[in-house]
Amino acid sequence: MVSSTGMFDDIFQFADEIQQTPINDGDILVSYDVTTLFTNIPVDQTIHILANKAFTNDWFNKTHSLQLKKKQLLELLEVAVKDQLF
Repeated sequence: MVSSTGMFDDIFQFADEIQQTPINDGDILVSYDVTTLFTNIPVDQTIHILANKAFTNDWFNKTHSLQLKKKQLLELLEVAVKDQLF
């Protein structure tokens, strides 16, 4: 059941609803509720760990044929994880 805020009360209600929803060829299922994904993860620390690993021996740039600086990757990760518009 959808609550008065237009959101599901819990993930189980969402799962029940989505199982009954027909999905056609070409449809894309997207979830914008990511607030519960990072509840137990220190986000800032995780971003820095990822950036440090990505720039060990310049692995990230070599693997993806990029020319990013570590600061740029940090900014991209912060936008992707912390500054969502949805």
